[in-house]
Amino acid sequence: MFKLDTVAVVATISLCLPFHGLAFAQMPPKKYDKPYDGHLIEHLVPYGKAWETCNRVSIEAGGDPWPKKYQRIMGRHLYGCSIDAEIGGQKACIIVYSWSAKDPKMRSNVFRHERAHCHGWPAHHPT
Repeated sequence: MFKLDTVAVVATISLCLPFHGLAFAQMPPKKYDKPYDGHLIEHLVPYGKAWETCNRVSIEAGGDPWPKKYQRIMGRHLYGCSIDAEIGGQKACIIVYSWSAKDPKMRSNVFRHERAHCHGWPAHHPT
């Protein structure tokens, strides 16, 4: 878990955050599909830019670069990632997610998918 102080949150929203999960649009089970009870920080990027953003965030956090194989999953660009964090001693989650004018539901579905990872939905996506 990465710790942030409250002042640094806005400046670091796309910086220095460890990777938590990948999104490929599978909807989460109901027990994980609920409002987040900590600090939730959203970073919305155009479709096709999530891998680049998540990769940069991982590197700037001191993590490893993301393998290029994650640029596309099942023939599509990566949709998003979620990051566990701590802000001012309280739990937080940062979500990087995509939007597309061609698919208006994408934004909502990817957000819900990533928010579920913030609640502990495992990366292997059990139903």
